[in-house]
Amino acid sequence: MKVGDLVTRKINGPIGKAMVVKTGRVGIIIKKNTAGNPAHPVVDVFYGKSGKIYSIAERLIEVINESR
Repeated sequence: MKVGDLVTRKINGPIGKAMVVKTGRVGIIIKKNTAGNPAHPVVDVFYGKSGKIYSIAERLIEVINESR
């Protein structure tokens, strides 16, 4: 998983489903970092449908197309 990859959010129940409706299904990774307590890998994803950037744990998204 790297900056520029096209990703989709995994749907794990009603919260995941609501986020897909709100943000759109596909986004682009624009930044990777570590955050939270305990610290875990997080990516900032830009979603075109909503025009917003969301920070999401890496475990909640999957790559659908890698950048070069």
